[in-house]
Amino acid sequence: MSSAANVMLAIHEKRTTPTDLYRPLRLYIASAYSEREAAAADDDLAAVRDLRADVEQPSLPDPSSLERRRDALLAYARALSLVEPRFPISPDRAHVHSLAFTWHDAFKTGKKASVASIHLEKAAVLFNLAAVYSQIALAADRATDVGIRTACGSFQSAAGAFAWMRESGVAAKAVAAGATTVDVTPECAAMLEKLMLAQAQECFFEKVIAGGKPPALCSKVARQVGIFYEEAYAALSAAPLSQHFDKTWVSHVQLKAAQFYADACYRCSLDLHEKEEIAQEIARLKIGISALADAKKVARGVAAPLLDSVNKLESNMKTNLERAMKENDRVYLMRVPDASSLGALPAASLVKPTSLAEVLDASKERLFSSLVPDGSMKALSKYTEMVDNIIRTQAEKLQQASEITRVRLKEMDLPDSILSLEGNITLPLDLKEDVEAVQISGGPAGLEAELQQLRDLSRVNQELLVQTEEMLQKEANEDAQFRTQFGSRWTRPQSSTLTKNIQDRLNLFASNLKTAGDSDSQIERGLKESYPLMSILDRRPIESALPSISRPIMSLDGNEDAIVGALKQSLRQLESLGAQRAGLEDMLKEMKRKDDILPKLMAGVGSHDDLFKKEISKYDPVCAEIADNIVAQEQLLLQIQAQNEQFAAVFNLEDYKVARERCYKQIAAAVAKYRDIKKNINEGLNFYVTLQEAIGKIKQQCSDFIMTRNIQCREMIEDVQKKLAAKQTCRGTLLRHQIRTVHHHHHRLTLPMRRAPMVFHLGVIQDPGTLSPSQDPLTHSHTRRMVRHRNSLRMVRHRNSLLMARPTLVTTNSRHTSNLPTMTMANKHILEDGAGSTTIHISPSRSRSRHILSHRTMPRGSIQGRGGRAGGSGAEDARHVFDELLRRGRGASIYGLYRALAHVARHSPAAAMSRYNRMARAGADEVTPNLYTYGILIRSCCRAGRLDLGFAALGNVIKKGFRVEAITFTPLLKGLCADKRTSDAMDIVLRRMTQLGCIPNVFSYTILLKGLCDENRSQEALELLHMMADDRGGGSPPDVVSYTTVIDGFFKEGDLDKAYSTYHEMLDRRILPNVVTYISIIAALCKAQAMDKAMEVLNTMVKNGVMPNCRTYNSVVHGYCSSAQPKEAIGFLKKMRSDGVEPNVVTY
Repeated sequence: MSSAANVMLAIHEKRTTPTDLYRPLRLYIASAYSEREAAAADDDLAAVRDLRADVEQPSLPDPSSLERRRDALLAYARALSLVEPRFPISPDRAHVHSLAFTWHDAFKTGKKASVASIHLEKAAVLFNLAAVYSQIALAADRATDVGIRTACGSFQSAAGAFAWMRESGVAAKAVAAGATTVDVTPECAAMLEKLMLAQAQECFFEKVIAGGKPPALCSKVARQVGIFYEEAYAALSAAPLSQHFDKTWVSHVQLKAAQFYADACYRCSLDLHEKEEIAQEIARLKIGISALADAKKVARGVAAPLLDSVNKLESNMKTNLERAMKENDRVYLMRVPDASSLGALPAASLVKPTSLAEVLDASKERLFSSLVPDGSMKALSKYTEMVDNIIRTQAEKLQQASEITRVRLKEMDLPDSILSLEGNITLPLDLKEDVEAVQISGGPAGLEAELQQLRDLSRVNQELLVQTEEMLQKEANEDAQFRTQFGSRWTRPQSSTLTKNIQDRLNLFASNLKTAGDSDSQIERGLKESYPLMSILDRRPIESALPSISRPIMSLDGNEDAIVGALKQSLRQLESLGAQRAGLEDMLKEMKRKDDILPKLMAGVGSHDDLFKKEISKYDPVCAEIADNIVAQEQLLLQIQAQNEQFAAVFNLEDYKVARERCYKQIAAAVAKYRDIKKNINEGLNFYVTLQEAIGKIKQQCSDFIMTRNIQCREMIEDVQKKLAAKQTCRGTLLRHQIRTVHHHHHRLTLPMRRAPMVFHLGVIQDPGTLSPSQDPLTHSHTRRMVRHRNSLRMVRHRNSLLMARPTLVTTNSRHTSNLPTMTMANKHILEDGAGSTTIHISPSRSRSRHILSHRTMPRGSIQGRGGRAGGSGAEDARHVFDELLRRGRGASIYGLYRALAHVARHSPAAAMSRYNRMARAGADEVTPNLYTYGILIRSCCRAGRLDLGFAALGNVIKKGFRVEAITFTPLLKGLCADKRTSDAMDIVLRRMTQLGCIPNVFSYTILLKGLCDENRSQEALELLHMMADDRGGGSPPDVVSYTTVIDGFFKEGDLDKAYSTYHEMLDRRILPNVVTYISIIAALCKAQAMDKAMEVLNTMVKNGVMPNCRTYNSVVHGYCSSAQPKEAIGFLKKMRSDGVEPNVVTY
């Protein structure tokens, strides 16, 4: 089996005869278990049969076929590992007795073995696996770097397969079962392992030669090649292999061994020549030439390229020997040493068998996973209980010994007293953590700054309270002034009556502020009185405040150092015993983990008790070590006790302990006092922050109240003016004359407008330049209020100046002057808000009483700006505007009408539905509803909780032939999900919308996702998410909100693994989370105390450029504290401050 091209050996596979595994194994399952189990195992049996059929097929020489062959053999080997413990194959009638495996010898194909044993099958498969690896190596092109690496790795894998045959006992069990072919014996496996390692090392030799490495290194590599070949030759020369292999194999291995030994001598001689050690060079060359000559004498039938290589090496060595001898005779004159006096050539092994444990591991395979014999399971359970008892007993002994050590050392104050003597003073861990927390939060010195913050908040609240009271007082004064001026005509309620509740609350706030101020004074006094006690907490490090042990000033014998040294040595020994105990406990657990006797139970014969006794005995050495460890510890503790008594007497430890305990108590008292003051300050801060919000709300209510009162004031003034309008006949005659002049002389309009612009005011038309305040007692009494309108009048004048360039903007007609409608609140705001409103466009319409109110007439402040609060003037204005526009019908702006309806719907869904009904009753001659109108109606119905009416409106949309969009369904989907009817919402999105020709968008799907998660159906939400991602969602791929919704749902259900995997799936799809996603994930992981995963997400968050905020840090700190990791919590708090994020009250 030589290869003339590569001068290396590959191995042919063993041949087998077809064998049917399906029927015998199925019969065994039916008899040992049940027919139902046999039917359930049909697929697994068919899979094993197919794997066996693949192995039976001969392999092809091309590399791709060899790799497929290797994979097929590995798959079948793993399957056999699962078959072996479940199916006892032997001639026994109770076993699988009708199954026999037949395999031919790989080297003498006429011989074969046929045995009813799975061990022969496993050994043959491993042999063929090694053979395929050797063929892959031989097929590689070693002239390239990739080829030589492939060859070297494959030869080592082949060696690993043969090593596995030998070390796992498969070969020995095959021989014991009756396998008669030599190729599967342990001896043959060991020989072939060495042969494969020799050829792998030879590949390395070719590489170092091609790389021009130094001769010394080449010599070491070549020598190791020769050693491997020598070991293979020795095995070939011994029984049972000596008469089994072809002579050409033996000659090839023998000649290779001699060649590489001679090559090592040759490379060594080159190195010696460079060092001018001519005598040793001559000796090495002679030894190598002699070895080659001896090997060539017995070499028969070897490959011609190998002989050529040997002859070339011999020629080079003879040439160098002749040169070296001449140089020695002429120049060096050195004595050539005998061969026996030279040391062995050094060798360097660069290869080893590749372990096949990982590729042959069948733990992840699922074949026959449900088949375990009842007897074996009961026996295994009994054995497992016996092992558990041993481990539990020994673990209790180990833990008890460790506890005894801890208690005894604490009683002796060790090793703290030794550390104190050396200057390494430490606080108790819990006290040290308390002090570190105090120092991180600023320490006693930082309390003054927080106290100042308390004072500042108190001052701010006081100022807010005063401002609010002043606002109310100012409004009350104005109300009293008008009441005095107008008398009985001023009919609105008094301010004091309306503001009584607000005033009571302000008085209560003032009382609370006074009480809080007294508490602040107490805190300030307490801080001042307790600062001397707490100042110890500002010492850094805090250990500098502790007392230390000092050496005695005088000593009679001066042996203090010896006493301390002996005690420290004993403590080190005790620590070593503790480490040994930990190692022994881990060893027991590892032994139990690897202790799998199920295959022995399932295939073995005889008593289980005998097997248990034999298997349990392997734990006896570890138990003995544990007993010895405990005895040694007890003796050592007695020794340490005596040494410590001597140490305490010399260094006066009793006084030190008293002083140390006193210092501990002082530090603990300082921490308690600091926490008390800190708690009071935090309560004060929380109180002032809450009070500030409350006062702010009251102040806003007061502002709203004052604005409402001002509106009432203007309305009452209007009412009074209307009553007095009849008395102003003379003024009205003059006004009508001016309007008639404007109508007949339109071309002269610009001059009077520049001089005295016309404005709408209080429902009549006036010329500010024609009347003086003294002509109207009411107007005269409001001179100061008219001043407030001066800015508004200026803005109107500015607009009128623009009208000169655009005369169509404002037109008046004397015929329509008397028919001006009574102004609504929206119209009043247009006139009185000055710069915040737009110009009214009034023009003749189809009748004398109608005007077109275009979208330019809708003031920005009248609906949007004043409608920010439900029930405020904005909602009422929107209703007035809608009613006016609907009354105008087709003459009105459709855009303005719909916009007004939208504002009405925002404040009152019921009012919006009522006004829609009025539109519908008006008919097509007036205003025709469109899709936008129906959208407003659907939203109003859903907000009012009437989904039935919403769907009725949708039906009307479809009936009228409108093309519906996804946004039309959005309020309906939200309403269904809010009512826990997510299934109905899914039917609409996945079926009904498509039938209507409407494609759902990502918002539609996200509503479904949230509805499913709210109903604890996050798994269904994940499936819907996958449908969106797989282009089955109608071209609406999920976005960051979709994934965040599902992740949050899994967290709420407590399924951390699903949530975390969904988060990674989101990253794999290159969807970057936003800050909301990161915060929710980190908070949930920290709440579940999965801190490792939380920190991984936090690091990813920072890496992606999303900076964590205070809430994120608070979640991590809380997670560490909840999982009993105070050190990590404190460390992360330090990191939080170093990152520039200041902790807040929640943090502490």
